[in-house]
Formats: sequence, structure tokens, C-alpha cells
Amino acid sequence: MTPSHTHRPRALVRLLAIFLVALFAAGFVAPARAQAAEHKNLVVVVRFSDDATEPYNATYGYNSYYTCWQQFKSWFSPTNIPYFDNGTTSLSSYMSTISNGSYSVTSYFPQSSASYTDANPDNTNTDKTVSGKTVSYITLPHDKSYYESAGDLQLVEDAAVIFNANDAWAAGGSSWGSNGTLENLELVVQVTEEPSTSDTLLWPHKSNASGATSFGGMGVYEYNLVNSKSVGDIGTAKHEYLHSAGLGDLYRVGDTSGAAGPVGVWDIMGSAAGQFPLVQSLVDIGFEDASAIKTISATGTTSVTLHTHYSTAGDGQAVKVYSPYSADEYFVFEYRQKDSETLAPDRLVPSSGLIVYRVNDAVDRDVNGHRTNRNNENGYYEDAIYVFRPGETGIHDSAGNLQMAALNDGSATYSYLGNVANARTTFGSADMTKTITDGAIVDSSDKNSGIVVTVTAQTDDSITFDLAIPDYTASEPLGQRGNRRERHPGRLREHGRRQRRGYLPGVSRQRLHLNHQGSQMERYQLDEPGHRCDRKCRPCAAPMCRVNALLRVFGFWQQPRLCHQKMGRRHHLDAGCERINWGQLCQCPDNCGHRQHALRARRQEQRKSSAL
Repeated sequence: MTPSHTHRPRALVRLLAIFLVALFAAGFVAPARAQAAEHKNLVVVVRFSDDATEPYNATYGYNSYYTCWQQFKSWFSPTNIPYFDNGTTSLSSYMSTISNGSYSVTSYFPQSSASYTDANPDNTNTDKTVSGKTVSYITLPHDKSYYESAGDLQLVEDAAVIFNANDAWAAGGSSWGSNGTLENLELVVQVTEEPSTSDTLLWPHKSNASGATSFGGMGVYEYNLVNSKSVGDIGTAKHEYLHSAGLGDLYRVGDTSGAAGPVGVWDIMGSAAGQFPLVQSLVDIGFEDASAIKTISATGTTSVTLHTHYSTAGDGQAVKVYSPYSADEYFVFEYRQKDSETLAPDRLVPSSGLIVYRVNDAVDRDVNGHRTNRNNENGYYEDAIYVFRPGETGIHDSAGNLQMAALNDGSATYSYLGNVANARTTFGSADMTKTITDGAIVDSSDKNSGIVVTVTAQTDDSITFDLAIPDYTASEPLGQRGNRRERHPGRLREHGRRQRRGYLPGVSRQRLHLNHQGSQMERYQLDEPGHRCDRKCRPCAAPMCRVNALLRVFGFWQQPRLCHQKMGRRHHLDAGCERINWGQLCQCPDNCGHRQHALRARRQEQRKSSAL
């Protein structure tokens, strides 16, 4: 029988696989190696119509051979220039450091004057050509009050008109992005004093121009608007750039209570001091693989040893334990090392030690799909990430002492306290009636997980602790929820209809609510009321998905791609989640679209005698 057309792509895929294997064997094709992804950042400096000053062109106060403009550029350069060492690392160096060398950013300054020969005998640049000493400002056609009314997009458009009229500036457009689009625009507005948080125009922020205007023929989408005072604190510029790179705010936007906040100094997205992001943030942005945070599910006491960022020793830098009450929440135990190097990002954290934080995947993302905090309809904040700390006053308060959040063996000190030793070696409570005000490790509804963590040893670059997880079968925390669907599984909605209940960690609602029409789609179904989901993930048979899966095996295409096989009116994804492999349509064994399946499966894992 002549094979049907639906089988031909399979034959082609097999032939391609044989061909690639042959090339490998012959030595003509080498596996793709991870290299630093090149990114570009266009820096544009503007001032309002009623401002004629040029502070960036003034002489640098600590060395008369240089100008403040040269210092400004050093904050973005690949390496810190020694004579401009201001106790911080540049944007370029910072992004390389926190990404473990996988992310490289180059900033461009087309308004800078021509290069010149540096004749300063006191530095390493003697008789070398260096970048220009001055900047030619863009003077906007209106004053600040006008743009406060018109909005910052109007400010961007007015700056673009003046910029594009200068042929010398606009000539480099093709170097600042790709496919006619800027990768990122850093718009610096000159001010004489630091704006207040209520200044919606000049308070540093990230936004999107949606291609409505262009610089040098390159359309503007992602842009950071920062003021000249905030750039002096380069941590703010890094924070805003990380928005463009893929992270959301972890402080409570609009919160004027004066509380410590959910994350604070432990992540640059919580407090812009130039420190490392949390490991969870590194996973969210793609600098760490999701597997970098190992899951501990064994009940009883497990000894864990964690090390510094990107370490493969011991249990890595962090481990996590899922909440017994919700498949959307888990607790992360992360080691942070206070670095002694002057320019190291984590020199700014209060001390070395173990921090414990809760991640809540049920909190809605921001408009860009980034993890953030939400002020919900009930008038209190929902925190996507919350760092536990002593002295907390309530489940919604984010008060307490964040500076003393880290646990250690009792030898660590806090610089802000004048090197007073910290004696906190344990956190959590095995008494299930305790709440967050009692120092319990609780979920977002203030239900105690019963987890207790105790530091047992600490070195210069590691920490060892006992992680005690209770046996939840005795207290049946899931049963306490009184979930009708758990008691009556037969009432679950059938294949092809939207599930009413929650979602699994790392799985978008879109992925669980796909149109299930078509023979390629594996239905999320129950086997029987016993709640065991034994359906296996079925590879997508669409040709592009099969090719993508094959190429990934051979080291190509490390990022997820869309599968273009149409299913009804939707496209499905062939990758993107923590446990989804290329070419697969679902998570196994838990991804049957129903929260209680995941919870019960996880509880069964917790009964095992050893950790994953």
C-alpha cells in the first residue's frame, strides 16, 4: 500500500536523523556550545527645553584629565575603568556575572564626541585612543510640565525626531539591534534633583513604545526611562534593564506603608542596590535551568549542603519543597554568600547564610508576563515571592526584619549592626497550629507547612542544614481543604472542556486550556476515581515539532520554539515548561489538568524514604 501523506514527514525525519548522525561520526558537525548571547543597548541623553546646563561635560572631580561624561559611560562599559571606580560594577559586567557569562550587553553612545588621544601619565590608558570626552545633548522642544501631561511616549517621540535629524548620530542604527528593531533604548533625562516616587514621568521605569517611533531607522519597543540622578546609582539602571531582559518588580509597587517588603535586599528586583537576583529569578530570566532548584519530597529529616551561585557541588545553590496545601506554592531554601570583593554584586547583602522564601505561582503576572506582586480586590497584596524573616506581624504585612532573614551557624555577622553576631540557626515550627507571626514556614493563607530548617555547619562558600518535613498523611492537609472534586472525581469535566480548578507549577493557563481537537493532541483524562494519572505524554507528530525535537537532541536550538501545526484555531507549544521535553504536549505523570492529581501524586512521593 502506498503510504499516506501523513507518514511522509516521519520518513523525512528519520533520513535527517541518519544524515546528522553520519556527520557527527565523520567529525564534520560539532555539538553547539553555549556562548554568551550578544545584546545591545542604545543610550540617549536628553534635557528639557528650559535647561541649558551640561553637567556631563564638566571636569571629573577626582581627576582633571577626564569628564563626568566619561565616568557616565564607564557605568555601562564591559569593564570598569580604574580611574572611575565608584564602588560598583558596570551594567555589562553585572549582566555577565549574574548570567554566569551567558549574557553579554554592549551599550552605544552616538551623541559622544569624537575619540581622542589620552595623554594622562597617571593611568593605564597612556597614549591610547579612548572614547570622546563630551556629549552633545538633545534639547527637547518642551519643558517638564508639558511631558507630565503628554506622557513619556511623547518625550521619546520628540527625542527621536531630533536624534534622526542628526545624520552622524543616526548612521549607526543597524548596529543597535536586528530586523529593524532596537534591542533596548536607555533614555536618560537630565534633572537637577532626585524625583519623588509620585513623579510618574521621571521615576525610573521600563515601558514599551510598540514600534511607534524609531532611532536611526530602528523601531523602539522596550525602553528604560531613567533620570540622571538615578543613573548615578547604577543599581537602578541595572534594575530597569532587567525589566527589559525579563524580570518583574518584586517590591510592592505603590506601597507607602513603610514595610520592609516581600523581598527587599535579597533580590535586585526588590531593592535596586546592584545585588544578585534570587535563584528563582535567575530561573525565570533563563540564566539558570529550572533543574538548578532541586525538589526535596522525602518526609523526615534530610541533610542538605548548598554552595554559591552556579555551583554544581553538593545540592547546588538552592532546593525547594512544595506546599502540602497547594500545587501553586513551594518553599525555596537558598544559600547566599556575602562577597568581600569591592565590585562583587553580593557584597551588599547583610550576611552569608540560608534564606527561606515562598514562591506563589498562582499570583497573576504583570502585563509582560513577569512574576510580580499584586494588590488584589480584597485590599491586600499577594506576593509572588516572599522572604521569611523574624518579627513578621501578619500574613499580608511584609514587615519584620529582612536584614536578619539569613540563618547561619551563629558565627556570621551583620555589617549594618556593627558586626554583631547573628545567633539564628533555625526557622520554622513543627506545631501545625503556629502561624507566620510565630516564625512558622507558611503558605499564602498562613497555613503552617510544619517544615523546620536547622543550620548544622557553615564554611566560607557553603552551608549545611537539616530539613525536616512532616508526614502529612497523619494530618491530611489536603482533606482539610474540603475539596468536592477530590471526594467526587466522577464530576470532573470531560476531555475538550475547560477545567475549573487550578494549574500546575510552571504551566500556563493557555497550555492547559488548549483546544483538544485533532489526533495529535493527548487528552488530559482520568483513568479511574483512584486518582492515578498514568497517561503518558505523546510526542507531537507535526513535522516541525519532530524536527525541533531531533535538533535539540543534537545540541541545536536551545530555546523553545512554537510548533506551527494548527489545532482548530490555536497553535500548541512543543516546549517551555520545567518538565516538558521538546515535541511533547503535556507534563507526565502529573499533568492531567487537575490540581488534586498533582497534589496526590506529590503526597505519594513524600511518603518515600529518600529525596529525589
